[in-house]
Amino acid sequence: MAMRPLEKLPTIRAKLGSVIVFAVAVTLLVSYVLIAFYLRNSPRDTEEIAALELAGRAAVGPLDHIPRNTMIVTRSADGNVTIQGTDLGLQVPTFDERVPHWGVTGRITYAAVPTADGGWVTVLRPSPSRGSLGRISATFGFLQSSWWQFLLPGRWPGSSPSSWLAGWRAG
Repeated sequence: MAMRPLEKLPTIRAKLGSVIVFAVAVTLLVSYVLIAFYLRNSPRDTEEIAALELAGRAAVGPLDHIPRNTMIVTRSADGNVTIQGTDLGLQVPTFDERVPHWGVTGRITYAAVPTADGGWVTVLRPSPSRGSLGRISATFGFLQSSWWQFLLPGRWPGSSPSSWLAGWRAG
């Protein structure tokens, strides 16, 4: 008959200690994944800010370089439309208010900025998918890009004395 994993440990103290270490590790792992799941849209927000910044620069004057997979649509006050960059074959959102607009529609990130002459400049870029696989991918992408930031809270100088005290009292 096969031995259970905890039966290999000689003392109750070793068994209890290993269970506690395992429980803490699982708790930290689950909390990191949940935090990453809720913060996964941070890169998408950055994409919207970058599109808004690009639209603002295009509204002021011509751009030196248009990024790959980016469509810039300039609509003048008289209705003339000019497309620069990659033609994504999309219907450009129109707005009546003279304030900047940005967001995600389907799988496209957009930013629209009014120009001084009464027209609009709209920047459109592909965005990561928004389905279940897109959420999982964005979660793991966020964890991959910022995993080291999750380790910082445990490394503050104030946490070390409490860890030492807890270890001393338990030992």
